[in-house]
Amino acid sequence: KEGGLIEDVLQAFGIRRLEGIKQLGGLHDPIIKGTFPLIGLDFSHTRFCHVLDVSIILSLILWNNDASSIEMQNGRVAALSHDVLTPAGGDTTKLVDPEAFDEDLHFPKFLDSLDWSELRKKYDLSRELLVDAVQGRGVLGKVLDLADKISYVGRDAFVYLTRFDP
Repeated sequence: KEGGLIEDVLQAFGIRRLEGIKQLGGLHDPIIKGTFPLIGLDFSHTRFCHVLDVSIILSLILWNNDASSIEMQNGRVAALSHDVLTPAGGDTTKLVDPEAFDEDLHFPKFLDSLDWSELRKKYDLSRELLVDAVQGRGVLGKVLDLADKISYVGRDAFVYLTRFDP
């Protein structure tokens, strides 16, 4: 919905920058099909696509389990923002210094660096619920973790399996 939660969160948290960070960018196909120069596999989906997928899956899980509106709003925001601190280069860059690039660990500092007071009021958001969810604590944390894993498996399998035979 234009002017709704998703658009507001994407804008306030600068999440669109994830459009430039490919998911699984450095992986290669274990089986080379066809003839050269078809070497390697280029997964085109991005972290931005991933957070949208996670948000949808989390929303469906919460909806089907009669979550409260507070849980739904905070869960959706946590899903949309859980990878906001992914560095350029993604997971490969994180290997350089795992603690410095730990998205979950630094998420509270990220929230503190923003002026998101209007967003908090408009959608009844809780810093504590968001941090707990992103850091894997509580019910929202467990649901976010599950939605994150389902998203990875679903999208990556789809891209891999349709690579040569869409």
